Amino acid sequence: MISKSLADGTFHMLKELKRGGKVMGRGGRAEGRGGEAFDWPGIKGTALDGKEVDLAQGEGGGTFIACVSFKQFGYNVCLSWVEAIRSSQPEVPVYNVVVGEGGIMRLFQPMLRSALTKATPPDMRGRTVMYDPPDVREMREGLGIENTLTGYVYGVKNGQVRWMGAGEVEEGEVEELVNEIM
Repeated sequence: MISKSLADGTFHMLKELKRGGKVMGRGGRAEGRGGEAFDWPGIKGTALDGKEVDLAQGEGGGTFIACVSFKQFGYNVCLSWVEAIRSSQPEVPVYNVVVGEGGIMRLFQPMLRSALTKATPPDMRGRTVMYDPPDVREMREGLGIENTLTGYVYGVKNGQVRWMGAGEVEEGEVEELVNEIM
């Protein structure tokens, strides 16, 4: 049986390719939105160190990079981005946002938090946020997330997404991302 996220994500992207459409792969200037900046949805959650984190939306928001994942593979993809950004651009704030999909999975959240804390470097625990959105589908649509298996990266400046990408980090992408938001 094929998982729902695979069916919604990968097969949707293949269908778009067959139709000649553009599918977000390599990052770029809000590529999934025709190059136009769009509003960051605002995310409030608890970091792994127990502190509340507010990645504000709209003009009151700051400048930061958010790596968003839903599954273990996506989390690992996000870690590769975090490491690349922190090694080349340590002054840029980067957050790893782990999204809970609600429902019965909420019962396993304490175990997930414990496993995630062990897997996250101590210096990143204050910037790794567990987020349980009120409406996962709305969040996915708002951020252009088609496939929950991979990780997504967003460059946010003043509450606007200026750069977005998905999948493993490629050469030159970190510099392109940072140049777009700084």
